[in-house]
Amino acid sequence: MRIGPHLNIVRITTLVLALRCVALHGQPLLPEKQQLDQFLDSQIANGAVPSVAVFIVDKSKGIVYQHASGKGNKGSELRTDDLFAIYSMTKPVTAVAVLQLVEQGKLGLDDPVSRYVPEFADLPVIKSFDWKDTTYTTEPQSHPITIRQLLSHTSGLAYDFVSNELEAISAKMEKTGTKKGKKVYLTFPLLFQPGTRWHYGTGTEALGDIIAKVSGESLDVYFKRHIFDPLGMKDTFFEVPEEKKSRLADRYQKNGNGYTARRSSGYDKPVILGGYGLFSTGQDYSRFIQCLLNDGSLDGKRLLASASVKEMSRNQIGGLNANPLKSANPGLTKSFPEAGNLKFGLGSIIAGTTLEGRRSMGSYGWAGILNTFFWIDPARQTGTIVMMQQLPFFDDPCLETLHGVESILYAN
Repeated sequence: MRIGPHLNIVRITTLVLALRCVALHGQPLLPEKQQLDQFLDSQIANGAVPSVAVFIVDKSKGIVYQHASGKGNKGSELRTDDLFAIYSMTKPVTAVAVLQLVEQGKLGLDDPVSRYVPEFADLPVIKSFDWKDTTYTTEPQSHPITIRQLLSHTSGLAYDFVSNELEAISAKMEKTGTKKGKKVYLTFPLLFQPGTRWHYGTGTEALGDIIAKVSGESLDVYFKRHIFDPLGMKDTFFEVPEEKKSRLADRYQKNGNGYTARRSSGYDKPVILGGYGLFSTGQDYSRFIQCLLNDGSLDGKRLLASASVKEMSRNQIGGLNANPLKSANPGLTKSFPEAGNLKFGLGSIIAGTTLEGRRSMGSYGWAGILNTFFWIDPARQTGTIVMMQQLPFFDDPCLETLHGVESILYAN
């Protein structure tokens, strides 16, 4: 993936070189861990971000590096076992659940979604849009949306915060009260005919409902029984237990040149969706990553067949690219993902090329709206997690932190 246009490349390069250049003064080259510690602490000291935690996972050894810096719960020091709202890092977990059901013969990747949610058959596709009054014309789907397209974000479904058309439609629906009570994935028309474009959307929310329907278990129970418990992930859930709320990291909103803290004890009520809603620690999510690094198995517990992991991390969008999407809500998110040769698998974005000093071609991962990130690099047999808790998503200081970690890691 290519560095985004707004990233302060010079600053990162200068800092990385500064951390390494002590060898020129007769001292040994700083080990990678010390470089990462110093970089992360410097990001806090200079006010770039209020909090950050980083975890590096080895295929065989598990966590080989972890460091937390900045503010945690109610302004206390952030710890490596603090809980983060990971939002869309829920999506790869949902993808694993779907693939488990595919292995059991209960779902097919190329099944029409309408087989499980009949309303999908009637979702119209926007044909033309009039910006003067936000009216639009529609046409029927040329072919049914599939489970695979929901996972690869090629279904035509989109989030309104990355679609000016849907943002305008949403605002009108809010005024008329016609949005209330609708499933998010049934609220808007499709932006395009299924399979013709890539656009980040609400398909994984639909998959959460499909998992519950096909398995006969609520989504939270399914995740716990079939993913979290087998992996020993005791700190990952949709609802933060009362006794663990003191470990829930504060959230922050960009406010001019600073940040405003937003204290949180979780959601007012659990948000149990396939697309977002989970809380986790870097230590817990590292177990999930290590399982995928080991082709679906960890500590004698197999979650997925090796072939399913390969399918999950394989380009599913062919000649399409996961191109940057312009934000329709800058306070929530900047435009994303980065420009470059990016593909999409089943629930994860894939690096289509290898660039010097960055993750390898074939690396895959995803992120959460509060600037939590992870990627898995099968070629290097490692995974990396970078956890922050601030808005807007993909803001320059967050990208600077993310790429600083990556530059140091791959320089060593």
